[in-house]
Amino acid sequence: MIGKKSIASFFVLSAIIASSTGAYVFANKDEHKVNLVQSKDSIVHKRSDKLNKKLTASWEESAKKFDVDMEQYTQYDYFDQGILLDKFPLDDRAEYRDVMLHALNSVREPGDLVPILLAKEDVSETILLFQRDEGKGKSVKVVITEVEENTAKKQLSSPEGISNTSQRDWTVTSVEEK
Repeated sequence: MIGKKSIASFFVLSAIIASSTGAYVFANKDEHKVNLVQSKDSIVHKRSDKLNKKLTASWEESAKKFDVDMEQYTQYDYFDQGILLDKFPLDDRAEYRDVMLHALNSVREPGDLVPILLAKEDVSETILLFQRDEGKGKSVKVVITEVEENTAKKQLSSPEGISNTSQRDWTVTSVEEK
């Protein structure tokens, strides 16, 4: 027969394991954490630490406001977009950059902070996140997605999912401000 102390010990031990496991999972899961792709020439090496910290905090706050799981995207500082653009053939690079620039220019206001680019691995979707009023204002989320007609063409042209021969097209699918 199991004594009351054994049962109580079992429940206490189970509670400790469950709570510590939950804390461990929670502590390792930070879906709003910034983890930028960088090169030796990245803009973060040329800006002050103070500004880099301000931008990082702003991007993480914006990701939380829109509940964007940043772990699902490759993250680029807007001024390091060349790292992302290097994935494309020249024709696609120009199209993608033009759509992104037009989307950003259509919503930018004086005092807006530098955006972060969140790109899916195959660059079928890109999210631009930034804050207004030097980081004290609302957050803005612009979503750019690849035009649906490109999907079959892209899959045929490259096993990695990035077209090497045909021009791809993107469009702005949503703009939100919170």
